[in-house]
Amino acid sequence: MTALPVRQLAYKVNDLEAAIKAHHRRFGSGPFFVARHIALASSQHRGIERPFDHSSAYGQWGAVMVELVVQHNDEPSALHEMFAWGSEMEGLHHAALLVDDLPRAIARFGSEGAPLERFPQRLNR
Repeated sequence: MTALPVRQLAYKVNDLEAAIKAHHRRFGSGPFFVARHIALASSQHRGIERPFDHSSAYGQWGAVMVELVVQHNDEPSALHEMFAWGSEMEGLHHAALLVDDLPRAIARFGSEGAPLERFPQRLNR
């Protein structure tokens, strides 16, 4: 899968406006489109419906889309598995690839030692 380019880098941040300014200053990314308190029809974490109150900023850094995301509530989430609520930790949360055939890509990743797990183990235990 190394032939697939990374198309998105998503970072968990604490202050959206400060993160936008810092990323632009350091890397020349942007402009950024900001969506606040994004309404979701449904949000599940580990199979349980949970509120996910978040805001995101989306900008381009060359061919890579950058997402800066802040979660406003303390509910369990994929963000909080890596960056515990109240810890003030920030960092890269995920990278995204675009594939033409999703079932084939899932099978290939699995055969290369990176299986899709519906509910992976927590990272910050």
